[in-house]
Amino acid sequence: MPDRRQPFNDGSVKFGPGGLIGAGFRHTFRAMIDMTFEIPASIEKTWICLTGPAHLRHWWNDTVTLNAVPGGQFEEMQGAARGNVLGITAGKELRLSWAGPDWPIATEITIRLSGGNGNTRVALSHGGWSAFPEGDRDHLIEVHRNGWTRRLENLAAYAGGVN
Repeated sequence: MPDRRQPFNDGSVKFGPGGLIGAGFRHTFRAMIDMTFEIPASIEKTWICLTGPAHLRHWWNDTVTLNAVPGGQFEEMQGAARGNVLGITAGKELRLSWAGPDWPIATEITIRLSGGNGNTRVALSHGGWSAFPEGDRDHLIEVHRNGWTRRLENLAAYAGGVN
């Protein structure tokens, strides 16, 4: 008789950035922000708008700075968020740490670009919320989910209009 205390995993289920995935199984943890937006612009144009300092200020705000190189810094003065570039693959993926001034830990953001035919799918994951007390965590996730929705809508409108 198998030991029922141990979860069964034949290797087909893996832990992914948004939860458990594999073999027709997907579970997204509650303490994760996952969203996907369609951008009416090429991957190249979307990447430049996402990472280029002059473009970033047009769709994010005037107080944001990003040095899009490994180890580079990110700062948003208006929201008092800071972080570092944890990883970058030009035209494909940007990973950032993200923390407020009094946060116990930094959270992590992954932005992935894919697509073709002049359109880009932007998939954003923002996780690492488990270190926050539940009441604070739920509030922070909701605030950041709303903020990311607004930012990605702004990116879509801006990138779609850039020549």
